[in-house]
Amino acid sequence: MVQDIGQAEAAKTGINKWAKCKLENSERDTHQVIKKQGTTLDVPLSQMTLQHDTTIDWIDPRDWLAWLVRKGLWTRLAGVGRDEHSTARALWAESWERYRVVQPHFQLFDMDGKDLSRTAAFLIHGDEGRTLKRQAIMVTALQSALGYGFDRKRMGRGGGGPRPLKVNYLGHSFTHRFIISMMPKTVYESAPESFHNAMENVAISLKSLLLDGYRDPTTHELFRIAIIAVKGDAPYLAKVGRLYRSFNTLVKRGDERTAPKGICHRCLAGTYGYPAEQIDTVSPKWLETQGVKIPWMKTPAVIKHLAHDVSDPSTFFRETFGTLCTLDLDGLGWLQ
Repeated sequence: MVQDIGQAEAAKTGINKWAKCKLENSERDTHQVIKKQGTTLDVPLSQMTLQHDTTIDWIDPRDWLAWLVRKGLWTRLAGVGRDEHSTARALWAESWERYRVVQPHFQLFDMDGKDLSRTAAFLIHGDEGRTLKRQAIMVTALQSALGYGFDRKRMGRGGGGPRPLKVNYLGHSFTHRFIISMMPKTVYESAPESFHNAMENVAISLKSLLLDGYRDPTTHELFRIAIIAVKGDAPYLAKVGRLYRSFNTLVKRGDERTAPKGICHRCLAGTYGYPAEQIDTVSPKWLETQGVKIPWMKTPAVIKHLAHDVSDPSTFFRETFGTLCTLDLDGLGWLQ
């Protein structure tokens, strides 16, 4: 690449520094170049102490919100331009009114003094990934429920009006997925409570973003973030929700030694009297058991600290690709 554009031009743009990064020490060399070129975000990196005095790096959600507001990026969370402040407020107000229809018992709606037009709806997203050395690592991030919609390859449903509510898919993930922590499996495998220690810290920080918010030092506007759900694949939800009813508690017919626990955190599918694979009807027996029994023995940190639907706390946990008894809110134009 350096030869193609010329040595002088490469030096001017800084490309030659990247070209000198060695493959065997790519991470070290990359960090050195980024540091020299000053291209890192000025979001502070913090440390949290977990079980057995283990410490990991993380980005406090409060620092993310402060950075977004200071940089004038709050409006982008609603899927509009930097100067469209009134439009962003209108979109958030409308989205919360729509959400009230499907989750009327969400605790935010009982809180006084909260300006919903300046309150963004966020989701916690978690997944277990792999490092370059194929080692497992748990990644936890935040994302806005609103965004710029779908790209041209997808079909999305939007609401009415001149500026319909749009889901958060379009654009580079770096601009709308905000990493909180990355925990190596060696940490949470040897000490399982370490993961829950981390989620406790995350939940407490997110609680303050709703109750206290962040005040823009320039305009003095008060902005808040409310978490409406935790989303991820089934293994992640089972871990973060401390679920004793999940995909991996399925008991095959004839192998029951004790009463089956069930396979769904939202209903009693898979327990006695409620077959999980009843597909010959549009009214399976498990349908009537949604929300009748909580799926955890110990309250997860996100339920303990964050606003949720008090009539059915299990709705706070949503699989990335949905489940049979997960309420479909896509028609509202924002919960994906």
